[in-house]
Amino acid sequence: MKLKLALPERSDLTWTLESNQGSYLVGSHAKCDVILPYRGFVSEKHLELSYNIQESKWYLKDLNSEHGTFIQERQLPPETPIPIRGETYINLGRNLTLLVTLDGMNSSTLESAALETSTRLLCGYAYLGGMSNGFELLNELRCDPYKAQIPGSSLDLEKITLHATQSVLISLGCGIFAFLVTLIQIWIVLVFGWNSDVQLLIALIPACAIAYELFYLRWYRASRFLKKNYQDSPDFMKFKRDTWLHEIVDFFRNKIFQQNRKQNIIVFGGDNPFLGAGERIPGSSWTIPITRKPAPKQEEEEEEPIRNKITGTATTWNPEIIDISQPEFYQAVDRGVSQLGLPNLEILSQLFVDGFELEVDQKILTKPTTRPAAVILDDPLWMQEKPASSQRSYRLYRYMDVERDYVLSFFLRFYNVGAITFVESSAYILPGIDRDRFSLTSTLNSNLWLQILKTLLATIVLLPGLYIPLGIWYIGRFVFNIIRWTISNYREQRAADAQEEYNYGLSHTFREFIAERLYLGIDRRVKTSRGRGAKNANQSNFKFRKIITNPFLLIFLFVFGLFLIIPALIGIFISYVLKFYRNLNQENKINVDYYGVQDLFMYWKAIQDSIFTSTVKLLRQYNIDTSQFEQIFQQIVNNGVVINADTINNQTYGNMYSPNFAGGYTKQGNVYTGTVNN
Repeated sequence: MKLKLALPERSDLTWTLESNQGSYLVGSHAKCDVILPYRGFVSEKHLELSYNIQESKWYLKDLNSEHGTFIQERQLPPETPIPIRGETYINLGRNLTLLVTLDGMNSSTLESAALETSTRLLCGYAYLGGMSNGFELLNELRCDPYKAQIPGSSLDLEKITLHATQSVLISLGCGIFAFLVTLIQIWIVLVFGWNSDVQLLIALIPACAIAYELFYLRWYRASRFLKKNYQDSPDFMKFKRDTWLHEIVDFFRNKIFQQNRKQNIIVFGGDNPFLGAGERIPGSSWTIPITRKPAPKQEEEEEEPIRNKITGTATTWNPEIIDISQPEFYQAVDRGVSQLGLPNLEILSQLFVDGFELEVDQKILTKPTTRPAAVILDDPLWMQEKPASSQRSYRLYRYMDVERDYVLSFFLRFYNVGAITFVESSAYILPGIDRDRFSLTSTLNSNLWLQILKTLLATIVLLPGLYIPLGIWYIGRFVFNIIRWTISNYREQRAADAQEEYNYGLSHTFREFIAERLYLGIDRRVKTSRGRGAKNANQSNFKFRKIITNPFLLIFLFVFGLFLIIPALIGIFISYVLKFYRNLNQENKINVDYYGVQDLFMYWKAIQDSIFTSTVKLLRQYNIDTSQFEQIFQQIVNNGVVINADTINNQTYGNMYSPNFAGGYTKQGNVYTGTVNN
């Protein structure tokens, strides 16, 4: 088993330790196996990492370092081996944080195996629809200059961005070529007069180019991403290097693509703080209060001699509050979940920040016109949480089905308030790519000769001059998006400078945009967002009032309006057709991978049961009354989830009005006065 070391603040400093080499020295001396360039607070031989073959475990040992070694703010005793479980943040001298991760529990391990099928389908989809599909993907991949970065996903977003950019530039190139040839035709007519034969021969060139791009080139490049034709190579279907086309693609790609795979700060801008997690499982969201007071004492009393023996129960409460720190709860639960031995299960910590309430604090946001930080050095769970804060830290248990690209995210939070510890939990499913929407099977309905025939017929149809509005449409569509992005960047900068209700968060991620619909009790056809600046900047906010109130636009339309009428009408017609087609196929289509969802539900139930069991075990060690907690747990367990062909809904088992279940009400009164939020 390999051990991976990394400095979160230095992405270029990473180490991979093999288990077959025994032990490794970590320090600032040149002869150490892992050299840390921080002599101020790292000893020459600071600590030792060793692998025990018999126990199959990695151990950490402090070598009497001058400044000490700390885990979760607790100093390790010198020369004492400590086992490493999962992802661990090691603090050296209270100044340098070293991230230690076991291979197999590391998020990068799953990310490195980027899902080939999903990436392949999206790359082919970018070519299948030409510029329209390319901009559809790029508008979702694009991020405003001051918005938070996109959380890392299992997709190869860089490859998808590159092919989407190539698709847009191919259509743009054909449009520019057709427009330039049209200008040459006009110049020839003005200089030499009208000649039908010459004009027909010249018109044949741009008509053929537009038809070639519309029918043959789109089909050919999209069909290359079919499973039988696809090659998992870095240069597959890319423009040749050291060419001006490749430089243009890189220029636009660098303007669009932003991602951070090591991100543990999530800045959200919509209603759901768990950005990128997908859809919430019905019945998985609950909050339970635990009163940290001693359990009632049982006293036996002897009664009248008529009865042989009767036990009487008297309840006496000790007003003393038992102190259990939040890290102790997380450690107990982590041990319980780790003992389940579930494969491909990650244990992470994430800090969720409300992007609308984010202000300059020199930690997450250094100044208004910068992106929020994506990585925090310390474990977010050990940060001191303030009441009514816009930041919350959660333990994340994440399982990925690498075969179907289904992701289960189980969020857990313990929060101490006075004598009460609140336990909060939510579970989410992020399904795989929508294979109906991004399918490439339409390319199988044709072949090389049929596409050539379509190209020839289209050339004849476009020959009378219909290639002109298509070429103008390509150019106008490209210019419109570039101008819209530029205006959006300017507005974002102005709003960030003013700090007037500016939202640094994202409303959704690209991974959620391409996911299939599971309909987990939520109408996915209606995109709702918080009105506090959560609007998606990639969506058009065109209003006619903006034109009639802008004198510059009025002058422009007065001068060039006659030339823009036909392209505008064609563009509006095509836009409404494409919008209707997308709504028909994307909103009403529901896909459920039964086995994929079933596997995630089994993991969810196993993790949930382990959390309850570990929490109860810890409370009993401190002699805390757990009866109320166990009653609520019994109610939650009896809330099942039913899967059928197209929906996933709650199903309640048992008598919910029995006094055995918390939250139920009987004639004798309330068993539990609180509520469980399902």
